[in-house]
Amino acid sequence: MHIDTDGVGSDHGNEFHQSQTSYMNGKLNADIHNYIVYPQNASNLSKMLGCVCVVEGPRGHAFGIVGDACDDKTPGEENYIDEVSWHMRESLGYPPANCNYGLENINFTIYIFPETKQRSWPEDRSLFDYRVSLAGMKYYY
Repeated sequence: MHIDTDGVGSDHGNEFHQSQTSYMNGKLNADIHNYIVYPQNASNLSKMLGCVCVVEGPRGHAFGIVGDACDDKTPGEENYIDEVSWHMRESLGYPPANCNYGLENINFTIYIFPETKQRSWPEDRSLFDYRVSLAGMKYYY
């Protein structure tokens, strides 16, 4: 699993850092928002951006949203979704890591809930975490 640093936060030494994200008018911050990165060629990308997701790993799970788009992928290919925000990595219980190979050889399961799409999410971290968790728990538990 790769680590995404895109958005208005720090690049954490990531040579592929971009100053904006595909969702929330580019204002997501990988340092404070939990999000995953979805393939840009997916036919349902516009429906998925902003939806709540859950990432499950060996150390627990974390709620977030589909917040950015990445390189083209082939549906069904292994690691179709293989990138999480810097903060999502932290929420999953892992220390800072190299962005390109930060969480290699660790199996994660990602659930996306399309019916949770919001027009926008609060930029404030506490309110963002609270609203995403409430929306996610409704479908996850």
